[in-house]
Amino acid sequence: MKIEIVISFIIFFSISCKDSTNQRRSELEKIVFEWHNKEIFFPDSIYTIHNGNIEIVEINPLSSNNYKILTLISGDCEKCLLDANKWCILLDTISKITPLDFLPVFITSDYNHFIKYYQKRLPNCFEPLLDIHFKFLLDYNLPEDWGLRTFLLDKNNRIIIIGNPIYNINIKNLLMKIILENE
Repeated sequence: MKIEIVISFIIFFSISCKDSTNQRRSELEKIVFEWHNKEIFFPDSIYTIHNGNIEIVEINPLSSNNYKILTLISGDCEKCLLDANKWCILLDTISKITPLDFLPVFITSDYNHFIKYYQKRLPNCFEPLLDIHFKFLLDYNLPEDWGLRTFLLDKNNRIIIIGNPIYNINIKNLLMKIILENE
């Protein structure tokens, strides 16, 4: 089943890519095989925002037994902020099927700027986490493509899908299929 998911992902992703050359397809296959089933650990220096101040996250959000979507977002990405409502729509759909933890981690060194200009514009479904020391980027050799910095994690924090479902309908369909099959 897992190998079938990986193969399905490769097919879905490569079909939807604008650059569908053999070299790009080969690069994607390598990334998928490298990341599939990899366990994700939560860095110890991730922050949350409380009353306009940052505080270290004390309870590991990966400790729940739910599926999780971990997405790493550039902390100064205006488009990402505008697309936040798309996440809320997707999360609302999924929450009707199964419990899911959504972990949006904003990668930024200027957390004051993020709090002042971005946080208040985020929809209610977002409880932003901040990675101000770039721990996810340093601890994991993440793909440069930001579209490959979103992960569906199973209940044991292993990667099932790599890819962003709000930008790629095939990833969204695969995510929904996996969640429905496992409920």
